[in-house]
Amino acid sequence: MSEKYPGSVYRLTGTTSRVIVYEDRVDIERTGFLNKLSYGFSGTKSIPMSSITSIQYKAGGSILNGFLQFGVLGGKERNGGLTGAQSDENSVIFSKDKNEKAEKIKAFVEKKIAERSSPAQSAGTVSAADEILKLKQLLDAGVITADEFEAKKKQLLGV
Repeated sequence: MSEKYPGSVYRLTGTTSRVIVYEDRVDIERTGFLNKLSYGFSGTKSIPMSSITSIQYKAGGSILNGFLQFGVLGGKERNGGLTGAQSDENSVIFSKDKNEKAEKIKAFVEKKIAERSSPAQSAGTVSAADEILKLKQLLDAGVITADEFEAKKKQLLGV
C-alpha cells in the first residue's frame, strides 16, 4: 500500500501511464500532452471491477514492450497486439522488468472476474454486468438512446 494510493492492491508504472488496482476498480493514470493526443484524455480513468470482462497480458521482451489490456462492457478492444494496445485507452504498456507485477495484476483481475461468474453468485440474481449487456443489445437495436444507456449503466454501477 502507498500513501498516495491508499487501499491499492497493486501498482505498475508503465512507459507512459500507471495502473493502480484496487479491490473494486482499476485506475489508469495518464499525464501529459502526448497522452491526450494518443488516448483522448489525460488524467485518471477509473474502470469499475464489475465492468471488466477480460484482461489480456503480453510479456515485455528484450526488444518489444509488454502490455495489459482491460476489456470492458460495451467497449471495443483494439486488436493487433502491442500496436493495438498502444492506442487503446484501457491498456498500459510496460517494459520487461515489470512482467512479474503485470502477471500478478492479471491473476488478480481474472480472479475477480471468476468470482463474479461463480454459480453461488449467479443463482437467482442478475448481475449489473448482465443488465448492462442487455442494455447494450437494446442500444444496438435502436430501442434505447445512447443517453438512456449511459444513464442506466451509471445507475447499475453506482457511479
